Amino acid sequence: MDIKLDEFLQISIIAIIQGFTEFLPISSSGHLILISEIGDFSKKGIEIEVAAHIGSLFAVIFYFRRIVFRLSKTIFSNFASLLGNNFRDIGDKKKYEDANLVRCLIVGCLPILVIGFLIVQTNISILRLLITIGIGNLFFALILFHADRIGSSSKTLSSINVKDALIIGFFQIFALIPGSSRSGVTISMARYLGYDRTSATEYSLLSGIPVITAAGVLQIIKIVLSDVTYNLAPIILVCVLSFVVALSSIRFLLLWVGKTDFKVFVIYRLILGIFLIGLAIL
Repeated sequence: MDIKLDEFLQISIIAIIQGFTEFLPISSSGHLILISEIGDFSKKGIEIEVAAHIGSLFAVIFYFRRIVFRLSKTIFSNFASLLGNNFRDIGDKKKYEDANLVRCLIVGCLPILVIGFLIVQTNISILRLLITIGIGNLFFALILFHADRIGSSSKTLSSINVKDALIIGFFQIFALIPGSSRSGVTISMARYLGYDRTSATEYSLLSGIPVITAAGVLQIIKIVLSDVTYNLAPIILVCVLSFVVALSSIRFLLLWVGKTDFKVFVIYRLILGIFLIGLAIL
């Protein structure tokens, strides 16, 4: 159960990077691949990666715990109505809005879950190349900048509809490209569709719950089927660190977008993209 100092430092870096970048529009997978390329991090097992994602997942659930609790009640109490034609007959306005949000989150996550499962089966290695991550950062940084610049901010989270959720969901497929950022692409499309910055960000965060959960379940199944004994100490450490950092990151992001725009993230990604392309070429 003991952790050596070098292992402690390595898994701490992984947990901090995962927790900090998971929900910011700067690509967590791109950063994790980067550190595995430039440092001795590639030997870390799948259990460390899963623990980091679980920590991030717990963070977003904890932050939105009141909303998650309400949405969970809505699923269990109105499941038939969510699927049927009597959807609009659900309770009062607040219950209807919750049910509508549940429906949108379910519909919105379907495209990336289906395509993501197929890509995992094919294991396309080109997606993990530094130059791919670099180009992805440059391209999707410009998309975020453009979307935020022309977004009308006329819609809020309570007014989201299935059509918009499906459009955002299909755009979310691009998040499978390391360097694109799931948070970044969903926020970008939400801004294109006219949602204000806070609503776009909140929807992006909430839509990450089913996606991260599904990805985590697949990874856990792999771990169970591998029949390997793991040291619990580093797994717990990574999970806790990722949770704390991700929670701080979520709070920072929502405070930031409530006051200003996404330019700082765009600039960072442009610099990172140029650096990664240069690193890949040299």
